[in-house]
Amino acid sequence: MWKILAEKLKLDEEIPKVISEVFKFDKITKVQNIVINEFLKNKDVIVKSVTGSGKTISYIIPIIQRLINYSKQNTNYKNEILALILLPARELAEQVYSEFSKFISNMSYSFTSQILIGGKKIEDDLTKFRAQIPNIIIATPGRLVDIQEKEKISFSNLEILILDEADRMLDMGFEMSVTNIISKLPKQRRTGLFSATVTSNVENLIKAGMRNPEFINIIINQNKSSNLFVSEKEIKDKINNKGAYYSIMEFTPDNYKINNTSQEVPKGLGQYYRVIKNIKYKIPHLIQLLYGLYNSDKNEKIMIFLSTCFSVDYFNILLPQIFKKFNIDNYSCSKLHSKISQNKREKEYKNFRIEDSHKLNILLTTDLSARGIDIPDVDMIIQFDPPKNEDSYIHKAGRTARVGNTGVSILFLLEEELSFINYMKQKFIYIDEFPYPYQDENNKNEEIVDSLNKLSILQCVKEINISDKWIYDKAVNTFISYLRFYKENELKYIFDIRSLDIGNLANSFQLLKLPRLKIKEFQNETIKNFVGDPNLEPSQLVYLDKNVKKQMEMKKEKINEKLEEIREKKRIKNEKIKLNGRNNGDKLNRTRKEKKEVKIKNIIEQWDDLADDELLYKKYKKGKITKEEYEKKLLSFK
Repeated sequence: MWKILAEKLKLDEEIPKVISEVFKFDKITKVQNIVINEFLKNKDVIVKSVTGSGKTISYIIPIIQRLINYSKQNTNYKNEILALILLPARELAEQVYSEFSKFISNMSYSFTSQILIGGKKIEDDLTKFRAQIPNIIIATPGRLVDIQEKEKISFSNLEILILDEADRMLDMGFEMSVTNIISKLPKQRRTGLFSATVTSNVENLIKAGMRNPEFINIIINQNKSSNLFVSEKEIKDKINNKGAYYSIMEFTPDNYKINNTSQEVPKGLGQYYRVIKNIKYKIPHLIQLLYGLYNSDKNEKIMIFLSTCFSVDYFNILLPQIFKKFNIDNYSCSKLHSKISQNKREKEYKNFRIEDSHKLNILLTTDLSARGIDIPDVDMIIQFDPPKNEDSYIHKAGRTARVGNTGVSILFLLEEELSFINYMKQKFIYIDEFPYPYQDENNKNEEIVDSLNKLSILQCVKEINISDKWIYDKAVNTFISYLRFYKENELKYIFDIRSLDIGNLANSFQLLKLPRLKIKEFQNETIKNFVGDPNLEPSQLVYLDKNVKKQMEMKKEKINEKLEEIREKKRIKNEKIKLNGRNNGDKLNRTRKEKKEVKIKNIIEQWDDLADDELLYKKYKKGKITKEEYEKKLLSFK
């Protein structure tokens, strides 16, 4: 297949050889067939395609071919930056860097590459860059801007720019950094932008950084037998403006909207939801599901998506201890989120990526892993917390069933959240109810389900929490962070915080006392259904680790110092008010009513001054006063 494409596009003979022998790819995806064709025609491209469709290779090959062409015409290419790839996440950048390294290290051409991402010492990046200017830079925007501030980087010979996951990059706050980077690049270059959605920010980026781009929409129908790959005939066929599985047109916002009426998901993806009747039993439902998978016939690779970093940290402690209680021992549990150090993130990512020897191979993660990161052979996605929007759901579900494989995605939903299923139907995404094996259909009692009792799981959660104040603190932080996440959800009319059972949410984490809620919807409300434990105070719990205890004591001491500082400032201010009274003209001491009265008075005075100036000017124009008199009186007004 690759040899046929190489002959058609006149690719260097080493490219199909590396693809076949090193990458072991014998098939070509639809994305790769179209994008490689179009990108090699000296055109800017905007690409929209289903997740897991071989997108990275679709821009690696055109980059390698352009570098080969350039090297044959320019002998000093070894000290020039010829390609720049910008990505939103460190893990995605590491993955793309690995693919490039694998490619160029197996070719006779002496191309070089360098990765620039945060989490590592910037001095190390600068030392490597100065020693050998790379032909290919793979970077996150923030780190590249940091490097540019310390080192003058010349992009004068840049051939190609790739903006991968552009919408996510801008959503993460990199708009200014990306704009700054693009402003320093030569206009005579090719640009490829890969984005699941085109927001107003992405549209502005397209207008500023691309020249007459083509919009390539790859269509993969999940309900038909057609899959991700192309046939030999489709490879040989001429690429037109419209084919059986693609459309190519000049990019306009209207064209994009027409071709973006529905999101696409992989053909082999089974999409399910599980109804949780009471949020109190949400954790037991998860344990029951994992217990069932543990007792199945095969090893399972599972990604569990949680709403916040606090949740990931807490569940990473909770699950292993619950597993121990229920004799689940053949498992691995990794975690990944943005607040973990870079070295730790790389280790956890690699562990999960290669791990398949246990019955349960679990990765606890946030939205960080929802897009771009390639983890092969994931069997199941569990979206434990609700998605923040339609795209979030699709990208998480799309971490499985990649490149023609099969997989299952399960979304946990409360009864009051089920309108999300109908919302997704309107987007042509169909999610079925999960045939949950541990629900006794004849038993309507939520508290007893088969041999794995929900209440015994909750009791286990409580025992784990109170065994160490450090763990209990994490449970409290997870509860509070979940409320914040829920309040900020983009689909507020579906995931409405006012309909959330706060009391039973706290019960699900087995909190002893309700922490102070700073969410206005609940500040003056009596929280119903909360049980807690009247016989045990959180302050009675102890930290098992002396170092943790010392850290928490120091943290508490700093908070108390800060509070004391605030109280002192307030006391001094109150003393000044008492001493000076409220009529000394000091703006800080005025009431709101007094400030308003002063503002109105100033406006009236300004209008009066303006009227006097105008009257004086009219007298001067009519000759009633001389110029000297006019200027003198005007100054006296001032």
